[in-house]
Amino acid sequence: MEPDERLSRALCIISKTFKTFDDLEELDDIFSDLRSLQIAMHSLNQTNRMTLLRNFSVKKLDAGKRLFKKGDPSACIYVILKGALQMYNHESPDCSDMTLVNFQTKGALIGERGILKNFPRSLTAIAAEETYVLVLEAKLFKLFLGKEVHAEIETKKKIIDQFIIGISQYPPSQKERLAYLIDFDMHRRGDIMIKQGSVTDCMMIITEGSCKLFQQLGPYKKTVSQLEKGSIIGDETALFNRPSSFAAVAMSDVVKVAKIRNDDIKSLYPPSVVQSLRDSYNIRNTARHKITDFSHPCLKLKLDVQNPEEDFPLASLTAREKINRIKLRTPSLKSPTFSNESARSVFKYKLQELREIPTLKLSRLIVRDKPRSNTSRF
Repeated sequence: MEPDERLSRALCIISKTFKTFDDLEELDDIFSDLRSLQIAMHSLNQTNRMTLLRNFSVKKLDAGKRLFKKGDPSACIYVILKGALQMYNHESPDCSDMTLVNFQTKGALIGERGILKNFPRSLTAIAAEETYVLVLEAKLFKLFLGKEVHAEIETKKKIIDQFIIGISQYPPSQKERLAYLIDFDMHRRGDIMIKQGSVTDCMMIITEGSCKLFQQLGPYKKTVSQLEKGSIIGDETALFNRPSSFAAVAMSDVVKVAKIRNDDIKSLYPPSVVQSLRDSYNIRNTARHKITDFSHPCLKLKLDVQNPEEDFPLASLTAREKINRIKLRTPSLKSPTFSNESARSVFKYKLQELREIPTLKLSRLIVRDKPRSNTSRF
């Protein structure tokens, strides 16, 4: 069914005074691509799910029309069914000093924070184009969805605290506002999460599973690293406005990511946090290119760091001391006491030391018994 047909059917069903079970099942299917709503409803039993679907209404807004104003009571939540909303902040009652804060599109859940915290509206919402929104009263939202939405927000706040470098110095209220900007997404094994050379629209934090990062060099693919929970991808575009140097492919059966839009990073994240994220990217990129070089006829470990303070600006003093201590001469195949196997063991040990430096965030090592080329890397 085409999007316009789905919208038309939804409007038709919602307008009915009496809705049959089949009507509600069809409505549930139509709403299946409204991700925020599906996440909030996923644990409901069938009875509660149908009760909730029966109580949605729809509101249509022409372009430029206001949905609600800052300071209005938080009387209901909205889910964008079609179109988009521009979210503005302002101090003057006449809205003469409005500043665009956010841009919400299809599937976004709007207004839940005010209901959960018993706050009035903190922003003004205006339709960017012809927009349809689902409407649910606050009491029904609290009864059926409040716990799920609250739990999701708490999860998002933990992601901000754990994985956004430099955010710890900011107050909980600011971190919570940033948490509301996160969306969740899921990929299956083999999915291309990022294409090399593409311009991504968001930065992704892996929250479950793993993905492989690689570069296409002519006809050859060079594995760069395997990234797991807490790793960030897509940040090259988000932080530096340039196409991705790497491709990312999902390696686990399920890879879950937290997505933060580039526009939100640029407009709403504190400059010091953005700079910390840039420094972190540079550290990881430096590590990928400087630390290892496995080649034929012997394995080599290169750690060419002349100025740890410059190459690893976010590393602690202890971490920098560890970096300076990691030294290994190139083993010679002619040495009777230094075989390929012993070399491999030493290299693994040294790389484990590097992995224990948290600011480097190195991935697991890939070692081949018979190196196929002089560009094999971890």
